[in-house]
Amino acid sequence: MNKLKKELLIVIVTYNSKKFINQCLSPFKNMPKEWEILVIDNKSQDDTLEIIKKDFPFVKIIESQNNSGFGAANNIGLSYALKENFEHVFLLNHDAYISVENLKELIKVQKNNPDCYIISPIHYDGTNQKLDRGFREYVKSSNDFIEDSVIGKYKKEVYEVDFVNAAMWLMNKKCIEEIGGFSPTFYHYGEDKNYTDRLNFHNKKCAITPLAKGVHDRAQRGKTSFEEKYTLEYREICIKVSNPNENFGKNIKKILRRLFKKSLNKNYFKLFLKVLNNKKAFLQNYKLSKTINANFLQEFNSKIVNALERERERERAS
Repeated sequence: MNKLKKELLIVIVTYNSKKFINQCLSPFKNMPKEWEILVIDNKSQDDTLEIIKKDFPFVKIIESQNNSGFGAANNIGLSYALKENFEHVFLLNHDAYISVENLKELIKVQKNNPDCYIISPIHYDGTNQKLDRGFREYVKSSNDFIEDSVIGKYKKEVYEVDFVNAAMWLMNKKCIEEIGGFSPTFYHYGEDKNYTDRLNFHNKKCAITPLAKGVHDRAQRGKTSFEEKYTLEYREICIKVSNPNENFGKNIKKILRRLFKKSLNKNYFKLFLKVLNNKKAFLQNYKLSKTINANFLQEFNSKIVNALERERERERAS
């Protein structure tokens, strides 16, 4: 008997995803036999897992013992994909959805353009009529895409971009083998920007294609604690000091000086201490970002994980 070819692994990270999960998984009830879906659940407190087990029994589930964050959970999926020898991995947000037909087209486009390690479809918002607000900003790095979208005629199969968020990423096997997984520096948000920074540093391509579309219904999600002012600022700091395309020493000194000048504000003082305490972890992460085949999926990152997890535990206790 011929062994079934493993073409695509769809990885979905869930956390209290009850109101999204039916919309996200329903399109895959009649997916090709060469595809699998793996849900990594970050210890949901609602009925997410019960719904998946009842209505989508074909979905594999890994139940985490704690909420490890978006990047760490996705790394479990990426590790599984390598172990099982999948040709492609599709990262899909729990609040996003895409049809089987559009996903097939996305795979076809990536096979035609193997140098594009990450390809994403056009992201529409929940109305399915307008571009997602974040996506509109991300595609500004491609003048060709902007110009062609204005005239309503796309001339290319793929358009290179500096960044597109990981709500819908198709990654080929080479991408995971060479670039690795998500950096543990990031708990939630920012990990995808760091990943494309690393991709760019190693002269690999990230692209979007107008031949496929998906929906990112983030309007249902509402504002979270991850979008508060000082959390956003810390995230931007993490992205900047982890970027292998920039100078770590200059960046960290400049950031610490700026935060110290504002340290009469208790929140900025906390940010100053947070960055200072994590300086060594950031440096280690920066160095690893510069190496090809950086194994962000395995034990090498344990020191970074432990340092940052201690910081998170202090925050939870305060």
